[in-house]
Formats: sequence, C-alpha cells, structure tokens
Amino acid sequence: MLELDVAALLSHLKPSVPLESRDDVPTVHGVYLYTRIMECQYSEQSRWTTAAQALAVDRLRKGEILSEGFLCEFASPDDAATIDVEDDGRVAYAYWLDAGGAIRGDVWLYNRCLAPEQPEWDARDAAPYANPAPFVDGAIEFSPPTSASCFTVEWLRVNADLIARVLVSEMPVAQLKDGSKPGWSRLAAKDGPLALCLTD
Repeated sequence: MLELDVAALLSHLKPSVPLESRDDVPTVHGVYLYTRIMECQYSEQSRWTTAAQALAVDRLRKGEILSEGFLCEFASPDDAATIDVEDDGRVAYAYWLDAGGAIRGDVWLYNRCLAPEQPEWDARDAAPYANPAPFVDGAIEFSPPTSASCFTVEWLRVNADLIARVLVSEMPVAQLKDGSKPGWSRLAAKDGPLALCLTD
C-alpha cells in the first residue's frame, strides 16, 4: 500500500519521479514521504501540487505518525480553513490551508535541530528551513512537544479576519491568518522570511 501511494504521489510531481522499488522511496532523516515532498518540491511561493497535497493530507487525516515527528490538522469552526502542523523531527511549521486545500499562509514554529548560524533559505533542497540563530529567541523557555497531542489551535475573529493561534502545551507559539506568509512566531527574535516576531 505504501508503494502504491508513493508511486501515485511521485507521478504528480513536476517533473515526475519514477518509483522503481521501495528502495527508491525518498526519505530525509527517516521521516515520511510527506516531508520529503515539502522539502524538494516547494515552488518559490511555498506551494506543492494540488494532487500531491491531497494525498499527503489524506495520510494526515488518517492520523499517520512520522517516524521522527508528526502531523496534525485543525479545522476552523466553519470549515473554511485548516491549520496543518508538521514536525519532521528537525523543524516544525504550521500552514494555513483554505477550503480548497491551497496553502494560504505558513509560519516557522521551532527548531529541534541546533539553529544554524547562516540562513538555509538560499538552498531550495534544504527546505523546510531551520530558522538561523540570529532569528531565534533563545531566552524564551520552550520545550519541543513530545507528540501531536501537545498542539491545540484557537480560532479567533478579529474584525473581519479569522485568526488561528497555535499553542504547544497551552503556550501560544504562533499566529496565522489567511494570506500571512509568513505568520507570527513567539520564538522569532526578529522579523524574517520564515516568521515575524509575535509580541502579544
């Protein structure tokens, strides 16, 4: 079943990637293919193909766990939007998806790896990027979550905007809204391409 899903997923990539055997399944740090697709197939607008995304989100909705991280999904009360959180065992991001499954916002949440001294975002094949040390607030006490159950999302209406607040063990760590690229992160020391500084 895994090979069928992977073959279907790879066939939708541009250019498509043939799957000759299980040994050809691309993995990074031993994590599920979903992460690899995000790493190597993001366009410059941080989007993946609709077909690939649909298969990945289907896996997510079935509650499949990454070998070194996890995926979780939180729908808005009106089902107009979804927050997808991915921790690949190295770095974690939250994504705002609209009702059609298109990514409308993204934000870096935290690094599990040591924050690099130099930015990674000039190397496309390094995505998803760890936030570099100058952009990470090391003074904030934070422990990365041990499982997907540590995450919750609060949905707020501020004027005309629907706001999603991402919490880890009840600690607010990020905020997203439709079109926020990037969103706001509590662990960001200053504004950067992966996250804006969340101060309130």
